[in-house]
Amino acid sequence: MKYIEIPESHLDGFRSLSLFSTEDYEKFKEIVSTIKFDGQREIFESLDQYIGALNQDYKDIFKALISVFLLHADAGEIDGDFIEGFSASFNRKLNPKKKNQTKLLTDRIKDLFYSSHLLILSLKAASLYQEAEHLFSQGRVLTDIRPIFNKDASEFSENYAILLHRLKIEFNEEDGRKDIYFTMTRNQILELSETLARALEKERTIKSKTHFKFL
Repeated sequence: MKYIEIPESHLDGFRSLSLFSTEDYEKFKEIVSTIKFDGQREIFESLDQYIGALNQDYKDIFKALISVFLLHADAGEIDGDFIEGFSASFNRKLNPKKKNQTKLLTDRIKDLFYSSHLLILSLKAASLYQEAEHLFSQGRVLTDIRPIFNKDASEFSENYAILLHRLKIEFNEEDGRKDIYFTMTRNQILELSETLARALEKERTIKSKTHFKFL
């Protein structure tokens, strides 16, 4: 049996899942079976996007489930050793009064895992995206007007100046978020814009020429 320690932050979610009535569970299962994440977003940002209108219990359950699904997405199955270890941890943490509560929870976890094809694929896609060394967060362009000074900087030209753009890129690494700046001219901005437009055109071409359903 594997030793499993359920994080405190996920206990409420698993407990709520185990206490759902059959009717409420089937409603929840229907939601889970159709949800998918954008593989190029933070998982929990996408979670908030998809279930922002749902109640807190649902959010807690989704987050708890994802912690399990992420462990088993590549394998495509939940093995018996994990279930035994998980059950023991659930009993230690919550000491459920009803003997069948733990079995009901693990049965529901397995049922949701095997009925959540789109969600599992989305989590695998998100994992592939996040394996990159640098993950883009956001960008902005700062534009400056720079006067041209004379040699001793006592005066500057009233007729001429230069216009510079600074491209700020925020990205994530293992040790946190970082910034990098690039000083660019107008022509370089146009060149970058064309490069990005070409990337979008390639995406449209691939989607129109293949049968894949992209996440």
